[in-house]
Amino acid sequence: MVTGARVATYKACWNEDYYVSLDILAAIDKAIEDNVNILSISIEFGTLDYQSDDITIGALPATKRDIIVYAAAGNHGPRDSNLVNLSSWITKVGVRTIDWKFSAIVVLGNHKTFPGVSTLFKIRALPNKQFPLVYGLLGGNVTGELVFVDMGLSGNDDIKTATRSACGIIFANTIGDGREFIAQFGLFLSTIFGKLFGDQIWEYILSKSNLKVAVQFKGTVLNVNLSSIVASFSSRGPLISPEIMKSDIIALGC
Repeated sequence: MVTGARVATYKACWNEDYYVSLDILAAIDKAIEDNVNILSISIEFGTLDYQSDDITIGALPATKRDIIVYAAAGNHGPRDSNLVNLSSWITKVGVRTIDWKFSAIVVLGNHKTFPGVSTLFKIRALPNKQFPLVYGLLGGNVTGELVFVDMGLSGNDDIKTATRSACGIIFANTIGDGREFIAQFGLFLSTIFGKLFGDQIWEYILSKSNLKVAVQFKGTVLNVNLSSIVASFSSRGPLISPEIMKSDIIALGC
């Protein structure tokens, strides 16, 4: 942390993530002209060759003037070789886990218990009782029921429409996100599980009729994930030039 530092902002992007190369390069050139010390660029053009990447081109003269350039690593994980802003003179910033969560416990009708996470505070918890459990976006009346949904198979608008009258949603990761919890924003009373626990809940759905489930929202839990790991959606290496080894960083967000 640099106390007393000043922050300058250079507008290079427009509505709906619209930006053009000239605006990006002009913003970087202006920052160089203003003698900034650190340049943070949280945008990307995808995985490009060095000669085609405008951020890579613009960051080189900045680095030559001893300006530290940070840029987003990208959110295209967990597949390999999808890093962006990949030149050796840019320090890439990935995303890591944090050491707190909004805890939510799901108790199935067979008394099995699974720890998950939620984006909701404890004050908005469900009543302490079991509710009917149904699967997916099958339509029909889901009033008073909890709906089990596979993460990533449908967009937020589709889920909102199909579950508008439901008590809440239980999300489970698909194979792409593995066991990590991926928070969903803008959705009511949602609980999220990794693929391991999600598969076990799915087995319960397949094995029984008259399904029941209860959700207990525990509020904020601190000191979890003490050993930070790279978030599943954060882009991975290797670079297009694998012979180049360089140190980068991960942080709470990018």
